[in-house]
Amino acid sequence: MKEILKGGRKKMNGFQEPKGICYCGHTGNGKGSQHQSLLGLEGEGPCIFADCHCGQFIWVRFTISYKKFLKEKTRQEGNTCKKRTR
Repeated sequence: MKEILKGGRKKMNGFQEPKGICYCGHTGNGKGSQHQSLLGLEGEGPCIFADCHCGQFIWVRFTISYKKFLKEKTRQEGNTCKKRTR
């Protein structure tokens, strides 16, 4: 499991935009997000908009640009997943 997490984190490196969408609909989880930083984590705190009552970023889905980034990274690295055998 640790190898999977390391691989995922490695793929995230180099992406310079928000990675996720919050339940409130604003971007978060990365540089330039619409959520404040929390404990040194960019875009993980409350929403920056005064009329939004989001207390903290809660991930719902990835942004379209981040999905494209991951897809391209995975394509470049090749599929490293192995099929299960019974």
